Amino acid sequence: MNNFKIIIYGVCLFFICLSVSIIIKVKFGVEGDYLSAFSTLIATFVAFRLYTDWKVEHSLNLLSESQKSMKEVFSKLFTDFRSVRKMLNSIDAPNVPEGDNRWIQASQELTKLFNQLNRAKFVVFEYKSCLKSLKDNEILEAHKIKVDKLSDLLEATSNNFFEKLPLYTGNAATAEKSLDLLNSCEGSFLNLDFHGSVVLPDFYYKYFKSLK
Repeated sequence: MNNFKIIIYGVCLFFICLSVSIIIKVKFGVEGDYLSAFSTLIATFVAFRLYTDWKVEHSLNLLSESQKSMKEVFSKLFTDFRSVRKMLNSIDAPNVPEGDNRWIQASQELTKLFNQLNRAKFVVFEYKSCLKSLKDNEILEAHKIKVDKLSDLLEATSNNFFEKLPLYTGNAATAEKSLDLLNSCEGSFLNLDFHGSVVLPDFYYKYFKSLK
């Protein structure tokens, strides 16, 4: 709440107390220290507003930190995705043992990418918990729907990796199959990167503006 509104409410409270004091004095002949009562009311009101403003600021700070974690993990996911895909493209399956050696390296990177996907799921879960602490409005509700869809996308992509990619087995001959599966997931990784770089900051500024 801005200072102007606080002043307006303060003036209103003053006139209410003044009016009550005049009515009581005229009607019942009762004297009272109504200025002190007014001061008490003002102090209580200001304390309440300061506490409310602090809660809002604290929630926005938590939101900012949570979004920062999501942006970092999504950005790293997309970078790692491009890196391991490039590595798989460089494998020459008929060239043994060099092809097999490169597959071992690529398999290790695929495992890291899979682990990063799992980490992203936990980060999104924490983010959804953070959203629950915010004051509800239409902007927040629309964003929650987007985050739920994002969570489903992460889960599906992670399951796809676990079920179809030979993370710990195979040889250079399986590189092409792994590359095809990785390419089929490109849209998912692009979506995650877009969410982190565009959707999150867009929500933050719109939600922040809606609180004013």
